[in-house]
Amino acid sequence: MSGLPLVVQLGFAGSRELLDDPGFEDAVERQLVARLQRLPSELGLSDRHFICGISQVAIGADTIFTRACGKLGWPQRIFLPQPVDAYLSGVGADQKPDFAEEQRAVARELLGRDQVIQIRVVSDAPDRTERFIDTNLELVRVSDLVVCLVRAGGGPGKPGGTQALIEHAAHRGRPVLLLALSIESGAPVLREEWSQRAAFAPPCLPGELVAPPTTLAVLPSAGDYCVELQNYSGRAAEAKQSLFKVAAGIIIVTHVLATLIAAAALRLHGGILPILLGVELSLLVIGFLTHQALHHSKAARIWAMSRLVAEVGRSGQALQARVYLSHLFSLPFPQEIRPLLRTLSILHLRSSRHLAGTWEKRRAAYVKARIGEQLEFYRAGRARAARWSKIAGICFGVASVLAIVSTGSKLASGWLGAPPALEALLATWLGTAAIVLPVIAVAAVSLAASFGLDARIHTYGEMDRFLATRQEHLKAATSERAFVALALETEARLLGENVGWYYRHAFAKVT
Repeated sequence: MSGLPLVVQLGFAGSRELLDDPGFEDAVERQLVARLQRLPSELGLSDRHFICGISQVAIGADTIFTRACGKLGWPQRIFLPQPVDAYLSGVGADQKPDFAEEQRAVARELLGRDQVIQIRVVSDAPDRTERFIDTNLELVRVSDLVVCLVRAGGGPGKPGGTQALIEHAAHRGRPVLLLALSIESGAPVLREEWSQRAAFAPPCLPGELVAPPTTLAVLPSAGDYCVELQNYSGRAAEAKQSLFKVAAGIIIVTHVLATLIAAAALRLHGGILPILLGVELSLLVIGFLTHQALHHSKAARIWAMSRLVAEVGRSGQALQARVYLSHLFSLPFPQEIRPLLRTLSILHLRSSRHLAGTWEKRRAAYVKARIGEQLEFYRAGRARAARWSKIAGICFGVASVLAIVSTGSKLASGWLGAPPALEALLATWLGTAAIVLPVIAVAAVSLAASFGLDARIHTYGEMDRFLATRQEHLKAATSERAFVALALETEARLLGENVGWYYRHAFAKVT
């Protein structure tokens, strides 16, 4: 098998009063299952894509869709306009209950199935109609495509209803498969109509992150998925980081040496001159070709993307809590990795339904493994960056001072009337130093800037202080909700720092 699994999110809505005769419900369900089974091949999905359904759990079409998801083996997210108890006891504008007692029991049974990986309240609006409108808006926003099952010849749509959802999907450019149900010759018939089908594109990995073949299941656990992300992306990041550093060193060193030889060539004559010029030319060509190769290989971008994805995998693996990973979608991640983030979110919701151990044990493991390792990383990284920044600063200062002294000495020798032989010797060596030393000073600054040493010192110091404080807060948490809230804030901060690092380095060049 090849490629990492990726999710396709299929939103669903439909008529509450779908059938006059409930005896047709099983036949409609069978037809809907058969129609949904054909969707993956029809949409050009590979064997590494899987579908997650998103819907409410109202009577009628929603109930049939939820049962269909169970038969298809699809995970399902339930979006509700209000908490479950209030939703199931809701009353319409005509004062008619939304659910009869038997329908309420059916809905609760469906919500308790293993396929339901999330029950999410998506609105806090005070008005009932606005709550249903919010639910439609959110369902369309997160879906890759929408399927609607409606009663043929139904009346005009209401705000927050299925027709309004279809119109909003059209505005957002979402493909919609409309299934209209009618009873013909004593049997249910589904007639379909696509809208904006060409707008659908299967989710894919970013070009900088073409993963190798994997033995992962199509619907793996979140832990296995994160390990795969972390291992492969971590190796790719290390390889490209090494390439970038070596290339940066070659580019700068070759240009410094070429400048040194050029300065020497100005003072020398005879048979050695062509040799020096040949060496200078070779160094310039090597530096130029290395720069071009570095640019075309996109080493910096692949390094940045791979490291970012590896950190996402590390974050997902560390957070053992039944919670929606909202920070994955509030942080400004590059658009190219959104399919990975959405897949990880779905797999996390699915895997976290049945967590082992008490929350106190999971908190202790999180504090030790995640906070402890990150503290060690940032402290060691800050010390390393500070050391190299100091070396670069010393090189810059020494080279600059020597360049000033060389130029000043050369000027002073002319004023003081040094003997011609001495003045010629000083002109040769001091002139060469005045040319080469500023280049060395700039090279030191350029290398420091290319590796972001000063930014790293500041950022890593801030992260050290944040994590040390957060470690104490987590240890003092007295409930699972407190632990989860603190952990989510911590992950948002950690991944936020990595997102910022990505944008600083993705397009870095050696200047």
